[in-house]
Amino acid sequence: MMQNIYLLEDDPIYREFLTQQLNNIMMIEALPFQLQLATGDPQAIMTDLTEQTPHAAIFFLDIEIKDSTISGIDVATFIREHVPAADIIFVTNHPESALLIVTHKIMPLDLIQKDLSADTCAAMIHQDLLDIAQRMTHADELITYSLAGTIHTVALAELSYLMTVPGDPGTLNLISDRETAEFHGNLNDYESRYPQLFRCHKSYLVNLAKVTAFDVKKRQLTFAHAAPAEVSFRKVASLRKQLLER
Repeated sequence: MMQNIYLLEDDPIYREFLTQQLNNIMMIEALPFQLQLATGDPQAIMTDLTEQTPHAAIFFLDIEIKDSTISGIDVATFIREHVPAADIIFVTNHPESALLIVTHKIMPLDLIQKDLSADTCAAMIHQDLLDIAQRMTHADELITYSLAGTIHTVALAELSYLMTVPGDPGTLNLISDRETAEFHGNLNDYESRYPQLFRCHKSYLVNLAKVTAFDVKKRQLTFAHAAPAEVSFRKVASLRKQLLER
């Protein structure tokens, strides 16, 4: 799956340097990334994310943006609210802003200082991209969710199901062997991102590997570490078939 990279840098010369480094690294390493936008305008990034909100993306952000009332910290805060699994790398002359990064719960992947040598900056960017690519190779083994600005991961092998909270379709419950969690999310989004899960009901997205029994008459799935899940009438036949073919 291709992942977009966004670059915010107000100095056109340094922006070109970063653009060249990113393109060279992506080409040499054959990474599954593409440069979506390189700009000195913070609003351009926020507008792009509003028009097409990805689940994950990579952001290289300057902090102090000349002639703008919007800082890189503001953009990062916006990203954390709109792109749950974003990777944020600050590239800045203002490492003293680290306290703001902490207080805004941005949790960047890295902070690269511009006063480092060009080779050192390039090496740090290279390693960050390799780390993200390596994590992506194992993404199918994990399910992620965002809670209070923090990205959490759960092994799919431990997940029983996701369910919509009754009366609140914008909130989901995650039930796994080790934890339960309630967070803002959309079941349709998780269904498209994790095709290995089964939509047995409009309110349930289940891991069939965790099912211990299926009562066809009651239309109910049983799990070892979770309460039963309801099955809609129209899903009974396909669910029964998949369970028998496991």
